[in-house]
Amino acid sequence: MIPTFFPAADFETAFSLLRSADTSTGDATIKRVVGRAFRRCAPLIYTLPCRVARFCELTQGIYGDEQEVLLRHALRNYVTSSLCSERAARLDEELVEGARVIAMVHAPGLLESTHRYGLRCPECRKEALASVGREVSHCHECLPYSTYCPIHWVAYVLADTCSTYESLCRTKAQGARRANSVAFSERSWQVAIAPGYGDALKRLYDLLQERKYINSSGVLAAEQLNADFVKKFSAGFEDCRLTELAQNPEAASRICHGLRRQDNAGVHPALAILMRWFLEESNGCTAPARETPCYQPAQVTCSLRTAKRKEWLKARAEHPEASRTVLRGRKWRLYAWLRTNDRRWFEAHLPKRIVRRGKRGQEGYSKSMLGVLADSAASGSCARAGLPASRSDYQMRMGLGLQERKFAKAKQNASGASWMVTHPDSRQAFVRERIEWAVTRLHERNKLISIASIAHASKLRLRTVHDYLEKKEPK
Repeated sequence: MIPTFFPAADFETAFSLLRSADTSTGDATIKRVVGRAFRRCAPLIYTLPCRVARFCELTQGIYGDEQEVLLRHALRNYVTSSLCSERAARLDEELVEGARVIAMVHAPGLLESTHRYGLRCPECRKEALASVGREVSHCHECLPYSTYCPIHWVAYVLADTCSTYESLCRTKAQGARRANSVAFSERSWQVAIAPGYGDALKRLYDLLQERKYINSSGVLAAEQLNADFVKKFSAGFEDCRLTELAQNPEAASRICHGLRRQDNAGVHPALAILMRWFLEESNGCTAPARETPCYQPAQVTCSLRTAKRKEWLKARAEHPEASRTVLRGRKWRLYAWLRTNDRRWFEAHLPKRIVRRGKRGQEGYSKSMLGVLADSAASGSCARAGLPASRSDYQMRMGLGLQERKFAKAKQNASGASWMVTHPDSRQAFVRERIEWAVTRLHERNKLISIASIAHASKLRLRTVHDYLEKKEPK
């Protein structure tokens, strides 16, 4: 069967275009690619179902070449806005034909925004039905942590169960929290439609210097910056994940660390937007970053060196478990003096370096994030059409729209208060619930009760229903 390709709506995602071709013709290859994208639960940059070269091959180049698809039907500009030019070029190569996408920057664990295909703006939906005659997924609806349409200022609604987790993370609010959410959506969309990547990271660093959070010696006033950043977004956002990211006590300093890393790794686009938003409306640092003291070794006397050594040993004794970083923060003047004037002795009396071996430790998830998943499991939000929900790991993960890795971490971190162990029903119990529900439904509608009708109503295979009824009947 020859696939039918519809004309693209304004800002329609490549995932939506391929999904429309799948539903219209049922092409086996397109159906397989779309199904794989749903199982992975996180298409590339939230908008692509596969590599761009593969997409152009499946659509026969109707929607343009690779670069045109990236610019018009994906959030390429949004992702590359917080990357350096070299890393952005590397990301383009990976998205076109690469085996893995490793140039992107991700948020930790369950705080990462995942599958947003199922979120819709009601006003955009009406316009799409009027213009192209079908429902589409727009690029601005796939912006991470965005809860309002930046065009119509209308809250997104859940139109497909693949984005269940995204909708559960949103809590309706008024006042400052709602205003912050609307402003964040608008700023994210402005970044997404910007003409390619530029000097965004350099602009952030320049703003930090203009606001005197970084002095001429490159020293960062981390404590003041973190306090001001958290105060700016103290009202939070409607997306609880964005609130947790913005109110992290060390969020601002971590962003600055990403800006100054030697490998130019960049920062998460959402965090870069928050940092620029904060700096543009900030009055500056009231306690400027301290200047690094400079000492002349020729002026150091033996008595002064002895006094400094005693002071350092005293600090070590008062905080025996403190690491090098902690001691440097507590005694930064003494640290700088000894490192400059008595380095050999100083390095011999530093705490041992903390070497982390093996795999990284498990991410600690807040109670709010685990509460979101617990509420979804208790309310049966993963069920469809009123059917009793399957409580297998696969069905729960697909119903929430989570990646397998993140779902496994959430399950591991939720053990104890375990939202996964609260329903330890076996497969036999699940089949019994489905069949009893289907029989009750058929009785209410006065329909014929048979193996075929029960299988159709319960969404089970004929063989499954037959085997269950055979075992249930007395011999």
